[in-house]
Amino acid sequence: ATCLTPRRMGNDAGVEGPGAESGPGTAEALRKGAVMTHPIVLGYDGSACSSAALDEAIELGRDTRGASVVLVYCHEPPPGLSCALEPGCAAAKELRDYERRIETEVEPMLTSAAERVRAAGVEAEVKLVWDDPPRALQSVAHERGSHVIVVGSHGEGPIAGALGRRTPFELLHHSDVPVLVVPYRGDRGEQH
Repeated sequence: ATCLTPRRMGNDAGVEGPGAESGPGTAEALRKGAVMTHPIVLGYDGSACSSAALDEAIELGRDTRGASVVLVYCHEPPPGLSCALEPGCAAAKELRDYERRIETEVEPMLTSAAERVRAAGVEAEVKLVWDDPPRALQSVAHERGSHVIVVGSHGEGPIAGALGRRTPFELLHHSDVPVLVVPYRGDRGEQH
């Protein structure tokens, strides 16, 4: 499934309480006071479109008792260093150094985003995953028993999405976990 559908409703979807069985989709039921027992998985990289997705995940979490958000920062290893490496080899050391630099660079951004979620009264967890973003988000969603992945989009069309390996496009076409794609609208007058 690639959209929020009624068959994802009810206790097996992690939604309980008033509103859990009504409405056309999970988001509507959640906004009616249901209790969410599975986390919202959010793809977050600090970009403007992922910030729009963060805002939506916060709203969804705020409107849903018991909700939590797992902020997932996905980073693919550099080409040529994505295979298993002998721990003592120079390439493995280089990869570990690279990973530490990335973690150090993104930690303040992720901490700030998690603080925004917590300030809204929603539990937050941060996870940095070294993998292809669509695969990583699906994996985290499965690990955590999530029934929704939230990502932002600049509004690319289907051809640009397919050719550019865009995470929203790939998730919508390959994920078995429902995906909520939040469009980034930008400031008035701003063009993309």
